[in-house]
Amino acid sequence: MQIEINNQADIANKYLRFAKWKLRRIHEKFEYLLYAEVLISKEGSGKVEYKIVTRLGVPGHDIILNNRSSNIKMLWKTTMQDVQRYLRRYKQRATKSRVQY
Repeated sequence: MQIEINNQADIANKYLRFAKWKLRRIHEKFEYLLYAEVLISKEGSGKVEYKIVTRLGVPGHDIILNNRSSNIKMLWKTTMQDVQRYLRRYKQRATKSRVQY
């Protein structure tokens, strides 16, 4: 699996390593994940708000997730929870479509 992270917000490398580690663990759980692209940006000049756009490559249409927060730790937590939730939903849809009556 290929993981590409585009860091436009200049956040610390520990957060990027954490994201790669979590995505590898998610790939082990959901083997049909082909690739992941993560775009990190920040918005605003006074109170900084971070934005993460995650693109998950699965067979069929890609899954695109958008998350925003001013706290980077909470942002990563919600992003990874969303990734797992959407991949679980994708798996359920894929298994339902393969079942023949």
